[in-house]
Amino acid sequence: MWVAEWTWNPGLGCWQVIQEQGWIPYESALEWTLAGPPGSRFIDVWVADYAGNISDEAAQAHINLLYANMWIAQDQTQSFNYDLTTGQHVEIQVAPASGDPDLYVGTYDAGILYSSYQSGSVVESIIFDAPATDWYTIIVYGWTNAMYNINIDRATALQTPQGTTDNVTPTLLFPAGGPPIQVGLPNAPVARPNFPVYLPLVLSASSP
Repeated sequence: MWVAEWTWNPGLGCWQVIQEQGWIPYESALEWTLAGPPGSRFIDVWVADYAGNISDEAAQAHINLLYANMWIAQDQTQSFNYDLTTGQHVEIQVAPASGDPDLYVGTYDAGILYSSYQSGSVVESIIFDAPATDWYTIIVYGWTNAMYNINIDRATALQTPQGTTDNVTPTLLFPAGGPPIQVGLPNAPVARPNFPVYLPLVLSASSP
């Protein structure tokens, strides 16, 4: 099998492989440590058989890499993605330990829907109810170098969207979806199975 981890590259505006491992013997369970800074991740897995045939599409799983005291550099963005349904209630809070991180929410088609970008090292918060069923992106933007914690709570109650603005809104790219599940891979190794292979017996007629 072949395993690849993808992350969103806002500078290039595309999903990019951040680490991969292949071709390795198939395992039903594989320990995998996510790489790089916080953000949205996709794990793709392709499998191959003894003859070298490769699966047409990858099995794909999405993970948001979040941890305590996350670092972001000035002018850098870190994106987290969630599938939301119409009317789903969401509360997001970015609490800086230092610096000035700003907060944005949007979709690929709509762009920025909600924002909170106050000046200084203050808590940024957004409360909204999803206007449509879609794949939403939560973006933390480093107005300055910053250390922050983020809390994302998804519920079902209804409230009015809230947000505050002071800093200048940067140009943000929202991913349309995950990475491709069909990509070019090197040929899979052809291995002999570990059981006997019997060739058909061919008999030839002979004159008496």
